[in-house]
Amino acid sequence: MGSSPSGSPFLPQSTGSTQKTLSVYLDISPTNEKGEPSVRGPTIRVSSHPLPAYAYYRSATGHLERQKFESQGRVKIDIYKLRKKLFWIRRRLERVDLTDEERSSLEAERDRLVSLTEKLLRKIYSGSALYGDRFVIDVPVAYSQLCKALGINPSDVGVSLFVRSAVMDLEFDDSSRSALKISYVSRLFAGKYHPAKGISKGFKEARRVVRDLLVLQEFLDGSLLSYHKGDYVTSNSLLPMRFFVLTLPEEISYYIWSKLREGDDSALKLFKKISSQAIRDFLFYLAQKEGIPINKSYFVPGFLQNIHPTGDRDPFKPHFHAHFSVVFVVYDKSSHTWYRLNPVLDEADLEKLREIWKALVVEAFSEILSGDTLTKDFNVWVGDRYYSLPHDYVGVLFEIKYNARKMFVNYSSYYERNSFSDDFDRSFVSFIFDYKNRTERYGFLTNIKRYLSRLSISAVKKRLEELRELLDRIEADLLVVDSGRFPLLYQSLLDKREAVQSEISRLESVLNNPDDAFRVLYDEISRDVESMLSPRTVKENRIVSLLESLHGKRVVGLSVEYIRYLTRDGEEVLDVPLHKFLEARRSVVLLSDRHKTVEFMLWWDPFWEDPPDVLELKIPNS
Repeated sequence: MGSSPSGSPFLPQSTGSTQKTLSVYLDISPTNEKGEPSVRGPTIRVSSHPLPAYAYYRSATGHLERQKFESQGRVKIDIYKLRKKLFWIRRRLERVDLTDEERSSLEAERDRLVSLTEKLLRKIYSGSALYGDRFVIDVPVAYSQLCKALGINPSDVGVSLFVRSAVMDLEFDDSSRSALKISYVSRLFAGKYHPAKGISKGFKEARRVVRDLLVLQEFLDGSLLSYHKGDYVTSNSLLPMRFFVLTLPEEISYYIWSKLREGDDSALKLFKKISSQAIRDFLFYLAQKEGIPINKSYFVPGFLQNIHPTGDRDPFKPHFHAHFSVVFVVYDKSSHTWYRLNPVLDEADLEKLREIWKALVVEAFSEILSGDTLTKDFNVWVGDRYYSLPHDYVGVLFEIKYNARKMFVNYSSYYERNSFSDDFDRSFVSFIFDYKNRTERYGFLTNIKRYLSRLSISAVKKRLEELRELLDRIEADLLVVDSGRFPLLYQSLLDKREAVQSEISRLESVLNNPDDAFRVLYDEISRDVESMLSPRTVKENRIVSLLESLHGKRVVGLSVEYIRYLTRDGEEVLDVPLHKFLEARRSVVLLSDRHKTVEFMLWWDPFWEDPPDVLELKIPNS
C-alpha cells in the first residue's frame, strides 16, 4: 500500500527524490529526440505529472470520478442546529399550557423538518450510504492543482481508503427501535500533504489531550467546587470547556511574517506570550467575579494554545491568530482546592476579554499599529456553546483536532468556495505547508499526574463506597434468586461478587500509601478512557449522533454487528478497499462529516444495465 495509492500510475517517491521536488517524472530512452539510436547514451525527457494523477486519488469522490460515477447533487445539513431545534420542539410540545396557535405552529415546523430528514434517512437506510470524515470523502480538485503547481509528487497527496460495513440496532428514548446497515471509511493510507493526513495529526494530539481531561474529570468527580451569588457553594461532577480565538490586527500579522522570512521568530514568540497571558488574566477575572477565594500567585488555570499563521477564508496571506481550548476549572496551589468557573459568558465578559487583549497587544506592538487601528476593538471569538465532559467528549475531540491540524488543510477548505489561480506568494504558501502547528499546554494540563496526586486517597475512598454499594446489591440479588431454577444467573452473580470483593481488597490495600493509591486508580481510569477514545468508538458515536439528529430522538440502546467478507484465499476480513465496495453498487450516498454539519452527496453509475433509482431524493447541484 505504502504512500502510492492503489492503482496509481506512478511509483511512490522517496522523501528527497528529484521528482518530489520538481513535480516531473524522468523518461530515460536509448534513442535521441529524432528517434534514432543515440551514440552518446540515453537522453532524458522531462514531463509534468498530469492532473488526473493528483485528482483521481484525492478522496472518495476522486475514486468515483475515476470509475465514471456521475454526481447527482449534494446538500449540507447543520446537524447541531437541526438536532437542537427538533429536540426543543419535542420538549415544548409536551407542555400542557401551550396555546392552540403556538402548538399548531410548532407542529408545522416539526413536520417540515421531519419531511426533510425522512428523505435523507431513506437514502441512509437504502444500504448505499458511505460515511467518513470531511476530507476523506471529498477534496476539491483545485487543491490538487495547487499541489501540482508547488511541485509536490502525486503520491504525497493521494489516499487509499478501506471500508467497513455494520448492522446497527438502535433503541430510542420513545421505546421505538430501528436497524440499518451502514458503511464507513475505517482505514486509510494518506500521503504527506493529503488533507486527511493533516487532520490526522490533529486527531492524535486531540486524543492525548482528551484522555487527560477525562482522567481529570473522573478524579474531580464530586469534589469540584462552584461559588454562586448569595454566598453558597456546590460540588460538581462535570468538567466545562470553551474555545477561544484571539486575532491580531493585519499590520502585525504582516510584520510577524516579514520577520519570519528574515529568520527572526522573536515577534511570533511575543505573540504567543501575550495571547496566553490574555487567557490567564481573563480566567482570573472570572474567578474574582464569582467570588472564588484564590490569590493570583497561587492561581493555576488549564488551557491549550495553537498559533495559526493564516485562516481558511484566504490562506494565501498572513493572518496570525491564537486558538485556545480552555478548561473552566482552576486550581489553588495554597489550599489544593479545585474550583469550577461558570462557562456561561455575557457581553460584559466578552468586553472584558477584548479590553485585556487590546491592552496587551498595544503594549507589545505599539510601534507597529496605525492610529486608525488603535481606535478599533480587537477581534475575539468565544464560540456559540460550551461543552461538558464526559458527555460531550466527542465534540471536544473534534474542536481540539481542528485547532491542532496541519495548516495546509486550509487550502482544501478555501478551494471548496474558490477556483484555482497560480497567482500567489510561493514562499508564504510553502511556509504554511511546512508549518508545525504545535499544541502548547499551560497550567495544570502540563502535568496532570502532579496536580491530581493529592486527590488519590479521597478518590480511592469514593471508589470503595461505590463498590461496597454494588456488593450490597449483589448480595440482595443472591438472596432472591433460586439457584435451582436459575443456575446460570446465580453463578453469574457469584462470579460478579467475587470480582467486586477482589477489587475492594485491592483498593483497601493501598489506602495507607498515597503513591500506590494514585498509581492504581490512575491506571484503572486510564484503561477505561482509552476504550472510549478508540477510533472505532468515536466513529460509532459520530454515526449515532447523526442518526439521533435525523430521527429527532435520543438513542438509549445500541448494538453493532460487523459484516465480514471472504477474500479469494478464503480469509474473512472486515475492511475492503474502496474500489471493491463501489463495484457492487449502482449508486452511493456519501456522508461527509464536518463535525457540526454533514454533507449528503449522491452519485450514480450510468453504465449499469438498469437505470438507477435516483429520483427518490432530488438534491440540487447548486
